[in-house]
Amino acid sequence: MDKLKILIPTDFSVQAEFAFLMVKKLEEGTPIDIHFLHVVPAPETVTMDANGQISTCGEIEVRYIEKQKEIAERQLQSLRSLYGNHIQCHLKLGKVTDGILNFAEQNQFDLIVMGTKGAWGLKERISGTETQRIARTRTFHYYR
Repeated sequence: MDKLKILIPTDFSVQAEFAFLMVKKLEEGTPIDIHFLHVVPAPETVTMDANGQISTCGEIEVRYIEKQKEIAERQLQSLRSLYGNHIQCHLKLGKVTDGILNFAEQNQFDLIVMGTKGAWGLKERISGTETQRIARTRTFHYYR
């Protein structure tokens, strides 16, 4: 059987950790390939090239984004150390929901697993969560 390719978007919260624990339970019966993705929130005018160099049109301070990137890279390295080098970690800049969906589509993931605190009532209608937006935006169907 081929490996199931799973994406776990992470903001390094407890909820993201729960998502990983659920994936580990799945791994007991299915071979899986685990990928973590962290999207550093940034305006569309901020870009990062393949070498990790950040540029902007001046709307936002580059040093701020570089610092956020450094923090995220350390946290991703901690995940690798904690969960093992067999997991893959990725870092992107941009809008969180769009970044997750685009990355998942470009890399043909079979499943996206996300944790959420949940929201209900008026709070859900006003803000919603990234998890809810992703679940409601697209369904991925890949045939191998």
